[in-house]
Amino acid sequence: MIYEVYLNDNLLYYPNDDSYSIINSKLETSLNEAGSFECDIPQNNMRYADFDDGQQLRSGIITVLKDGTEIFCGEVRECTQNYDFTKHIYAVGELAYLFDSIQPQAKYQGTVSDMFSALLANHNSQVETRKQYQMGNVLVTDPNGYIYHFTNREDTLTAIREKLCNTLDGYLKIRKVGGVKYLDLIPLSAYGSYCTQEIQFGENMLDYSANYTAEDIATCVIPLGVRLEDDQRTADAIEGLDEYLTIKGTTIDAYHAQETDDFVYIQSAVNRFGWVRVVKHWDEVTVKENLKTKAEQWLTDAQYSKLELELSAVDLALINNDIESFEVGDTVHAWAEPFNMDTTFPVRKKTIYLNDLSKNTIVLSNTKVSKSYTSQQSDAVSQLKNEIPQTYSVLEESQNRALAMLLSETQGGHIVYEYHYDSDGKAEYIEAINICNGTSIDQSTSRWRWSFNGLGFLKRNSTSDPWPTSSIPIALTNDGKIVAEQIGAGTISGCEMFWGNNNTYSGHLHYDEPISDYPTLTVESNATTVVKGNYNTEIRSNFMTSVSGKNTIVSGTNSTALGSSNGSLSLYGDSLDINGIAGASGIITWVDTTQRKVFGLNVTKGIVTYIHSADY
Repeated sequence: MIYEVYLNDNLLYYPNDDSYSIINSKLETSLNEAGSFECDIPQNNMRYADFDDGQQLRSGIITVLKDGTEIFCGEVRECTQNYDFTKHIYAVGELAYLFDSIQPQAKYQGTVSDMFSALLANHNSQVETRKQYQMGNVLVTDPNGYIYHFTNREDTLTAIREKLCNTLDGYLKIRKVGGVKYLDLIPLSAYGSYCTQEIQFGENMLDYSANYTAEDIATCVIPLGVRLEDDQRTADAIEGLDEYLTIKGTTIDAYHAQETDDFVYIQSAVNRFGWVRVVKHWDEVTVKENLKTKAEQWLTDAQYSKLELELSAVDLALINNDIESFEVGDTVHAWAEPFNMDTTFPVRKKTIYLNDLSKNTIVLSNTKVSKSYTSQQSDAVSQLKNEIPQTYSVLEESQNRALAMLLSETQGGHIVYEYHYDSDGKAEYIEAINICNGTSIDQSTSRWRWSFNGLGFLKRNSTSDPWPTSSIPIALTNDGKIVAEQIGAGTISGCEMFWGNNNTYSGHLHYDEPISDYPTLTVESNATTVVKGNYNTEIRSNFMTSVSGKNTIVSGTNSTALGSSNGSLSLYGDSLDINGIAGASGIITWVDTTQRKVFGLNVTKGIVTYIHSADY
């Protein structure tokens, strides 16, 4: 295994050659990230002088080869001199070129390929030839065959990742053919290869996990299927409580020791961790044996869907694996005793230390790398500022998207009936109609369900996961209620609108209870708005805004008042922003309900020049 490094096609590093030596080298590659390479260059390196006076910054190209094949190419972004006169360089991968262009304010309607092509065309028109990309393979699609997005002066990589990758589970992969760079947008299954080398863990599997402990592992699951109708209830049913299909009476096997048991378990895990029971619902399952199969699959596979494992070359060597056989995007089969885990993971990240390959690491995970709380909040604010469409376009967006979805050709839609069965198991009548994206309810990840009680849309991540029982994105029920994540309408008429303890009436919104947990409440209004919340509240108003709470962002074109229940106001930040212009003049007022006083701050060019108070 030979790694080489080149600077502008000139040799920079070759193993065991003092004239081309580097130290402290580190190469990081990761799914949907640009990746990076850094190292220290000693004075005896033939390319040492090439980094004098920052001449390689944003122009020098670093290429890393593995056995003659390119595994990294990027641009030098940092070059500093250390105390021992070695020079430290840091390069970012070519995907970072997409940070160098800005997408204009635009609206996109149509296919994924249409938008991807347009975003790349905008990027190419703004950068040098070496930073340009041609559209490659586009293998991801929207479930409805139609997308509707805005761009609003964000960089191109952010636009692609947020609008196409994150929403469609797409992955970006650079492919070079004949000196031309192509950018593919593909699903994870098409990114890498299926590794023939599987990883077998022992009891120490959780030692490699940063996000799982023994407390996260269930050793026994009680599966519940379809809710039983009144004439299907058993003698053990408790009056006043729903009864569900169980696995009592199913076949005995390694997971189900007795026919009278309503649970399945892993004996080796019980021996190691004890009995840890959980309940899982599969509301669409009507056959006991199928319910038992799903429960066993969950115990050995689905419960590890969020497990993240970081393994070093030494770790893998100890379990007879070679880290060099795993590349980013590859799918790896892993199993472990005594957990009885039997599942697959993609390689999400790989770190290579060219000077000490024993330190190399890989990260196996079925979930994307999580962001810090601060990053999430920053992204949320940025998204509100950059992506919220103008008011007049919201209804148009909803109308166009709905029309396209309804008129587009059905993709994988199958009508599946749910029957009501008599005591002998004979179907008496149809009690619900499902339109599924699979050939059956069990083989579907999304479906519309229409019964006497109403119409609703259900989704799950995979066919091994249970259908949701506590939340639903959209439903119309026979008690006259509509549940939806978003409603598009030109006018909504009525006396009151409720969500939680919120009331909207006569164009005014009044929120009179603290927001639970840590959600963000966003309100846009041309009328008087009064909001009291505890966390992450953003108000946009063209008239009068009054806000009480923590972590609050407020913008208004007329007047804005901030208030808090204890009579104090704290502003955090490097500058004061009034009416959207830093350092402007204005007045901030708040009310102390304890002292019954109104306080005022006069701000002139960003400086508080006068404070006054008055009783009320």
